[in-house]
Amino acid sequence: MKRLILHIAFWLIILLMILPAVQLQFRFIEEKPLNGAFTVSEKPAFTKAKWMTGEFQNGLEKYLKDNSGFRNFLVRLQNQVDFTFFRKANAEGATVGKHKQLYEYDYIRSWLAIDYPGDRFVQTKLQRLRYVQRYLKQEKGIDLVLVFEPGKASFYPEYIPAHYRGRKNGPSTYERYVAMAKEQAVDYIDLHSYFMQLKAESPYPLFPRYGTHWSVYGMQFAADSLLHFIENRRGIDLRKVSVDGIKTSTEPFDTDDDVLKTMNLLLPLKGEELAYPQLSFDTLSHAYEPMVLVVADSYYWNIFNSGIPEKVFANQAFWYFNSLVYPDHYLKPTYTKDLDFQKEVEKQEIIFLMITERFVHKFDWRF
Repeated sequence: MKRLILHIAFWLIILLMILPAVQLQFRFIEEKPLNGAFTVSEKPAFTKAKWMTGEFQNGLEKYLKDNSGFRNFLVRLQNQVDFTFFRKANAEGATVGKHKQLYEYDYIRSWLAIDYPGDRFVQTKLQRLRYVQRYLKQEKGIDLVLVFEPGKASFYPEYIPAHYRGRKNGPSTYERYVAMAKEQAVDYIDLHSYFMQLKAESPYPLFPRYGTHWSVYGMQFAADSLLHFIENRRGIDLRKVSVDGIKTSTEPFDTDDDVLKTMNLLLPLKGEELAYPQLSFDTLSHAYEPMVLVVADSYYWNIFNSGIPEKVFANQAFWYFNSLVYPDHYLKPTYTKDLDFQKEVEKQEIIFLMITERFVHKFDWRF
């Protein structure tokens, strides 16, 4: 009996050793691809010269490593074990906080003010911004407005891991910028403060447990604030945006699990009840449609994709990190460096420069 068990164990080990090679060759089981940006090596072509230099061997080794059978499953298994037992996130920049709140470290870094560039730098940047704001308003009738978006670290500092919270000994980079923007009389909107006011009374999360951006539910409050600002500042009535209803789910959608996706776990995670507003637009009304340019980071994406710019504004201009131009970039690669910058700016009535705490140290991306 003991000998039989040893034989079975031996052949099981042999089977486990050859299965990845069989899977590599025949792909008899379909594997779920990993999320994220990966460059998978291609099989190198054999030449005598590459063999002699070792280039072929190195390339083949990398090819076999990247394409071995069941690799994706084993990566997910490893990630699941690390997350379940050690609260470790095997994704670039991801940090696991209390109650499984997922953060990107860059937001924690800014909350700790590690990335603060110094008073002189900030003062110079804000003085320049204020000068351009005054020029555009007085000479062109254009409102250029700085928008401080909320960040998850500042919104949920109570869930940040203790070893980071113990290092907090002063204002965050965002707090320093806001204070100096007020001193410099910069025209700005502080959505972070607004979100903190909503935090205690909101029936649904304004920041999702498994995501790094404001939730889809939270997005509607940011968008509504910007729309009301445009109406008040320009003295106009925009097309009405209504919330016809709210769907709830414990399974995150859209950007509400963007950090979780990059962790590539084996098992799905369910969390708190999330809300998804169902928006409608009064397309029959003859409301004024302003020209609006938004220069922003990734927080603007779920506003952009909500249909609000398309239905409410005369254009949908979104300059992602002041580099990629949307929606033009969907049709062909379009960059701000290729535009007639002055012409594009002077077409606008409102320009929002929107920055979250992760990027506030970089400020305006040279806009």
